[in-house]
Amino acid sequence: MAVGLWDRLHPEDKAKGVVDSGPTIAEAVETATDESTAPAKEVWGLPGRCPECNGRGYLDRIDIVDRIMYEHCTDCFHKWSVHESQTTPAS
Repeated sequence: MAVGLWDRLHPEDKAKGVVDSGPTIAEAVETATDESTAPAKEVWGLPGRCPECNGRGYLDRIDIVDRIMYEHCTDCFHKWSVHESQTTPAS
């Protein structure tokens, strides 16, 4: 006996044996690994991740004339700069 609303409204699904099991564990791990290795694009006006160690960035200053953000890492103290054209707009 079907007790769920979907089962009562769509009895043909149960008769067909339609089951969406989703991705396998190996597929989910592969997808998560692919997304974590892809470098995230920085957001204009927000500190990003360190390109050297992936540590937390600290926004030192923003040059409004040249449109450049100057940042440093709080973990390894690496310094870098990012031009506005290399970032995504803040939402």
